[in-house]
Amino acid sequence: QLACPLDLGCHSVPAVPLSPNTHLLAMVAMVVPLGATIRMRGIPYRATAFDIAEFFRGYSVARESIRILTDRDGRSAGEALVSFYDPMDCERAVRERNRAHMAPLC
Repeated sequence: QLACPLDLGCHSVPAVPLSPNTHLLAMVAMVVPLGATIRMRGIPYRATAFDIAEFFRGYSVARESIRILTDRDGRSAGEALVSFYDPMDCERAVRERNRAHMAPLC
């Protein structure tokens, strides 16, 4: 299975929603009082919090903050929220992980 290319961007306004078939990951960074949060879009539907934490290994991710969003039926919506302890690390993660590939989920 091919890895999903990630398209990350730091925006002050929400990105346009991607279709379920889109394999791009768009990220929106939002500054919060104790750090910053990234909204990931287009993640593989089988991605787990562990997979996301591994993708951001080396950054100050608050692992307990990782939330995979679900649809009304409880299935993955292909989106997640990830908080970082350090806003600068959040910006660095977005900058460095832009168009990176998430490991194949077997």
